[in-house]
Amino acid sequence: MVCKTCGKEFDELLTICGSCGSFTGYPNVRLAESPVEVEALDSRYSDALIAAEGRNTLERVLDFESAVEKSVAVFAMSVARLRAMSTAKGELYSNYDLAVRAQARRPASTSNDQHRRTVDAKMWGVAASEIRYGALSLDGRGLPSYGICFVTLADSYICHRASVLERNSFDFLDGIRVGERTPLGFRSNWQSRYKVAVTKCETLISISSTPDEFPGFLLKAGPNRTEDEFIEVHVYGPFDFDSFQSIKIGKGAKSKFDRVSLEVSREYATKAGKDWSND
Repeated sequence: MVCKTCGKEFDELLTICGSCGSFTGYPNVRLAESPVEVEALDSRYSDALIAAEGRNTLERVLDFESAVEKSVAVFAMSVARLRAMSTAKGELYSNYDLAVRAQARRPASTSNDQHRRTVDAKMWGVAASEIRYGALSLDGRGLPSYGICFVTLADSYICHRASVLERNSFDFLDGIRVGERTPLGFRSNWQSRYKVAVTKCETLISISSTPDEFPGFLLKAGPNRTEDEFIEVHVYGPFDFDSFQSIKIGKGAKSKFDRVSLEVSREYATKAGKDWSND
């Protein structure tokens, strides 16, 4: 990559030019917008539309595409995490690596911790610690396996620094070694997320599919993380309570502490003008 300010080369995973210090952009977006990635995705997207036309489902697929153009990034979090972000002005949403390094949480089991760090290295290299993982959603619901509080981020806070991947990166890179090129045509920038969704979900859509079914095509929560099916959202850098657009609470808040914490969070959210609902 070449810096637009000074003309010197810089690594594609860096945000700052090492020569002149200029901001060079967000690595996850830059990777998604690389010509080879865009070309590969466009080819898969075109193939999906041709297949839909052959199955007489193109009209329904295009309806799905229009819906996904308005899809949102949802981050699932625990009740305690939502309360902390709602009530503490300086609280930021971190990620696994930063939380472990800051000794704010314990590492996952050894095998899961090793796998997570290997995946991060394969996908992002030096940029891994800045990536926050969410899911693409049409109805504000997220993945309960990650927490029962589903936070939708406002587009204006993430559209310039978000990208999407066709499925969970934890599974996507199985068999790919560190340093090898990841498969092309499976991710996009935020604006082209509908292409990834159409490519992935085209075969799920029938001539009788209705808009009410579309959210379930895009995101399907399984009984555990290994059975979740979704399009992964990558946001570069942290976000705070101000970036919340809406909050939806799933089922599972059983303890008195959880119920009290949710009520506290709801008061702060509604006072700040955030939409709040219970699933």
